[in-house]
Amino acid sequence: MILTIQCLVGCLLFTLVLIPAAKSPIKYLSMYPDKVQRAVRDLPQYHNLPSAKKSKAISAVIQGLTFIVVGVPLCLLAGRDNFFKAFTHMYIFFLVINIYDLLIIDYLIFCRKKQFRTVGTENMDNEYKDYFYHFKVFIRGIVLGIIVSLVVAAIIGLIG
Repeated sequence: MILTIQCLVGCLLFTLVLIPAAKSPIKYLSMYPDKVQRAVRDLPQYHNLPSAKKSKAISAVIQGLTFIVVGVPLCLLAGRDNFFKAFTHMYIFFLVINIYDLLIIDYLIFCRKKQFRTVGTENMDNEYKDYFYHFKVFIRGIVLGIIVSLVVAAIIGLIG
């Protein structure tokens, strides 16, 4: 039951973190399909942006560290006091949020709502609706989830 509650709260908090993307989509450019990123980087007002690889790497590190910092207390609160229990708990938590991100945030909201479009790319409907791109990001999220869950479980194993 506690995992279900944590997953629901996690999805809610994840949504709240992404709300600013509607107000300033350029800050979240690394999460956009590659063709959109290239089009944005070609616009004169965005020439000083960091490279796509650097932005994606920074985003992955921030996301990973956030889930680690949040994951240790979540596992402890749920009584997951050994490596295997902590890994399982954390991976399910991460996977639920990853699935939520793909189906609700990406497919139902991001691909359809024009307020997530960067100025100068508003007419790139097909590029924003690149469902396969979002699925590839989901797959990368599965790998990141394994890494994060292993780190959280190792920390729990050391302190538990």
